[in-house]
Amino acid sequence: MVDPVVIVDGKGKILEVTEKAGAITGFKREELVEKNFFKTGIASAKTKAIMMKDLVKHMMGMHVLPYEVEILTKDGRKLPYEINAAKIEYKGKPADLAVFHDVSVRKKLEEKLRIVGSLTRHDIRNKLTTVAGNAYLLKKKFANDPDAVECLNSVETAVQESGRIFDFAAAYEKLGSEQLTYVDVKKTVDEAVAGWHFWLTRS
Repeated sequence: MVDPVVIVDGKGKILEVTEKAGAITGFKREELVEKNFFKTGIASAKTKAIMMKDLVKHMMGMHVLPYEVEILTKDGRKLPYEINAAKIEYKGKPADLAVFHDVSVRKKLEEKLRIVGSLTRHDIRNKLTTVAGNAYLLKKKFANDPDAVECLNSVETAVQESGRIFDFAAAYEKLGSEQLTYVDVKKTVDEAVAGWHFWLTRS
C-alpha cells in the first residue's frame, strides 16, 4: 500500500505494520510490532492522547472521522498525517486498523492560501479606507444635497459591511489552525463583571 498501515489491539499494542510505515519513520518492524504504540517514539504526546481517545471510541463501535496527527521519525523529524481508522477483526480478535495518509503537501498549500488571503484582505482594506475617506469628504462638500448624502451613506455602509466580511473570513480561516489554550472561565467572568461595575460606578 502507498500509505502506511498500523494494526493495534484494544490496549494499543501494535499487532502489525506495513513496510511503508518503517520506510517513512525509520523504525524497524521489530521496533514496533508487539510494542505498545503509545510507548513508542513514533508519535508526539498530543498525537498519542488523540489516538488513545479515538481508539477507545472505535472499540466501542463508534464512528470516528479522519483526523490529523503528528508522526515522529527516528531521526526527530515531524510529519503531518491524517488517520483514517476502522474497527476490524485480526486473527479472530477485535483490532483497530489505522491508515496514515501524508498531508504535508496539503498543509503547505493551505499555508500559502492563508498568506495570500491575509495579504489580499490587507490590500483591499487599504482601498476601502480610501473609499470611506473620500465618501466622508464628499458628504461634507455636498451636505446640502440630500440625494448625494444618501448615496454616500450607502457607500459607507457597504464599506463597513465589507470590513465585517473580511473579519469573519480571517476568523474562519484560523479555525482549527491555532493551538488550544486553557481558559479559566470563572476568572474571565469575574474580570468582566469587575469591569462593568467600574464603568457603572463612574457613569
